[in-house]
Amino acid sequence: MVPASDLDLAAILEALPDGVVVLDDTAVIQWCNARFRDLTGWTSEELVGQNGLDYLDPDQLAEAAEAFTIAAAEPGLLAPGVYRLAHRDGRYVSLELHAAPVDPADPASPVAVMARPIEYQAMMADGVELLNAGGPVRHMATYVVERLSWPGGPMAVVLDDDDGSGRRTVHAGLPPELDGTLATADRSLPWESPELAEGPVFRELDQLPEPVRAAAAARGLVACTAQPVPDPGGQDAVVILWFEAGAPQTYRSLFREEPRYFLLRLALERRHFLRALQRAATRDHLTGLANRAHFFDSVERASREQAAAVLYIDLDDFKPVNDRLGHVIGDAVLAEIGARLRHAVRPSDLAARIGGDEFAVLSTGHHGREEVEHLAAGIVAAITHPIEMPGGSVRVGASIGVAIGAKPGIAPLHLVETADRLLYELKRLGKAGFRAEIVT
Repeated sequence: MVPASDLDLAAILEALPDGVVVLDDTAVIQWCNARFRDLTGWTSEELVGQNGLDYLDPDQLAEAAEAFTIAAAEPGLLAPGVYRLAHRDGRYVSLELHAAPVDPADPASPVAVMARPIEYQAMMADGVELLNAGGPVRHMATYVVERLSWPGGPMAVVLDDDDGSGRRTVHAGLPPELDGTLATADRSLPWESPELAEGPVFRELDQLPEPVRAAAAARGLVACTAQPVPDPGGQDAVVILWFEAGAPQTYRSLFREEPRYFLLRLALERRHFLRALQRAATRDHLTGLANRAHFFDSVERASREQAAAVLYIDLDDFKPVNDRLGHVIGDAVLAEIGARLRHAVRPSDLAARIGGDEFAVLSTGHHGREEVEHLAAGIVAAITHPIEMPGGSVRVGASIGVAIGAKPGIAPLHLVETADRLLYELKRLGKAGFRAEIVT
């Protein structure tokens, strides 16, 4: 227990709103206040005389031992870290711990550790509000970098951008050598290392290649860690933490306990599931083309603003494929037709499966009848090319009705009805090829 001469100090520590536990120079618990007992559920009798490291998550023992050594040796207060402590009820609780020697001048001085619940509530509330705003993931990355930051040095977040334009980095004034965009032929930088697949990658300054080493040294940085954050929809995001001299490098293994990590992970998961919902609502499950609803919505929007053409496509002789080879092969043929149609149209065109063996294309930005007819001819050639299947070669034809809007503002229903009528006329006359008409 605390000596009588220290009762006044004990009374002060007992009144603190934070938990306090005092360890000797071998990490054995000498004393703890009521708040610490409340946070962990243990009694004084169960704690005093026990090694404090025994209450830590085993995965954090090495880092905690290093932090304890730093706290005992350094006169300054060790920057906080997040640790998982064993609660009496069998679970682990995540606490933010600060540590410093009681007497900095005494190498054998006890170490006082202050424990407080992580400031999840305020951080998570703001982060969840940002999530609900529905902005791109880079907004969350900016919140993590600029609002949350961390006490050890600068940080950067590297992630896939929402618009599909590739990787981007979010940081506060880091040079290109340190912001996660630099790449090396031997993948020696922590943010590009294959080791990221297994977890955090840590590098001391002398383990970094030039010019990264020089740029880090110029800013007083001594090490860095790259922390992967899983992205279900693409390449994982990477959080890069740079360490200034004297910063607790133990943080490299504790980042996953932080609100920063959880908020980034939530933002990446939200983006993935929203995209999945959008695909389910707008895409045909078999071919991956636009579905019927998305196609007609697009025709209505596009025809108001620009000259648009609608191509209605019906497969010729597809029913015998189902009858002769079965619906499994029939579905495989439809999927192949969808792939061919996707490659036959221009990037600005929208290809869709309307239902069954009916497809459609919305063409915008064209330059008149000749260009649209060339597109229709290319679609016919792509579809009618033999399709190799396990049971042999399959061949189907295509009939296309083509309604070409002469100007913007043509009623979408008029375009669709014209394309449908032209398709019906072509089928009645003997199928195959296309039939086109200008709609005014």
